[in-house]
Amino acid sequence: MNLSGICPDRSYQAEHLMLTCLSRTYFGISYDLLSFIAGVTDVLMNLQASMTVVSVVPLMVVYNFFYLECFHWTSIGAVIFCWQRVSSVSLRAKTVAIGTIVNYAFQCMWNFVLPYMFNPDEANMGSKINFIFTGFSLMSIFVFYFYQPETAGRSFEDVDEMFAAKIPARKWKNYVTEAMTENKKAYDDMKGVRVEHAENAEDVV
Repeated sequence: MNLSGICPDRSYQAEHLMLTCLSRTYFGISYDLLSFIAGVTDVLMNLQASMTVVSVVPLMVVYNFFYLECFHWTSIGAVIFCWQRVSSVSLRAKTVAIGTIVNYAFQCMWNFVLPYMFNPDEANMGSKINFIFTGFSLMSIFVFYFYQPETAGRSFEDVDEMFAAKIPARKWKNYVTEAMTENKKAYDDMKGVRVEHAENAEDVV
């Protein structure tokens, strides 16, 4: 981000944005439940189309409202742009490019396929489509739990060091990097110098 013209202070604030967006992924569990409930409702009320519409439409309205309107840029809708930036600095441009391409490729695919899956004159799946997204969401929770590293309180230097050392993602939270050790040592040395100066000042007085 420094290369793109952002000052160092702003670029190092990116980790706070990343943490904020990643913490909002817990909303994904709610989206999974809404999708599953909508699918089950369609199955249980398959013989009563009017009741299915009355039951499923409110669920989909709530889902789309929270995803697209309220939290699209602060929650599950934005996490793809955060995950693709969790990489070493030297590879960040490539991961951002690959993540963006894959994201929009899947969006184009679903925009083309969903009408055929939903419409009565084609696959006629109706709200049962939600079972597909529920399955993908559950898979993503598993993948992110085991393979998404914890970057809370980490600098870009720490991230680069842990990637270079091939630290497993689940061990990032408690791993102490060399940069952290050096910073702590420098802080302790500076604190010791301040105490020494204070004692010398008291002796002079």
